[in-house]
Amino acid sequence: MMVRQEKKVNWKVKVTDANGITGETSRTLFVDTTKPQLSVSQFDDYVLSSNNVITTNIIPSITGKLIDQLSGEDTTRSQDDYGPKVASGPKQVVVKIEKQVGADYVLHTYYTVYVDKTYWFCDDTEITDNTKQKCNNTLSLTTVKKNH
Repeated sequence: MMVRQEKKVNWKVKVTDANGITGETSRTLFVDTTKPQLSVSQFDDYVLSSNNVITTNIIPSITGKLIDQLSGEDTTRSQDDYGPKVASGPKQVVVKIEKQVGADYVLHTYYTVYVDKTYWFCDDTEITDNTKQKCNNTLSLTTVKKNH
């Protein structure tokens, strides 16, 4: 099955054994191909007003918000918990900080933040059932420098 656009896909598998006995199961697959949006609001103690920040921290603290927008091409139905538009929500955030050296950028810091809770953007309640698709998914992100 090739799915190129965002949507909810229902599929069913039916099996028949040599004696003619059949069984079946069905599942719903949510195809999400839109990348989440990230807005960074604070970098260490600096509230961001531009994209340029200077810090001496090797692993700075970053505060922001990730939003995974509901997307899909079916505009004939209004949105409910089960579609037609989908958003899977962020599962991890890779933070890559590069240092400018002349005209080039060199990797300075790289780490991954794994997400264990996401929230509905429309009412800020925790998403406990990711098969529901009522509105955009959001994650308030704060990474904290750990002392070793």
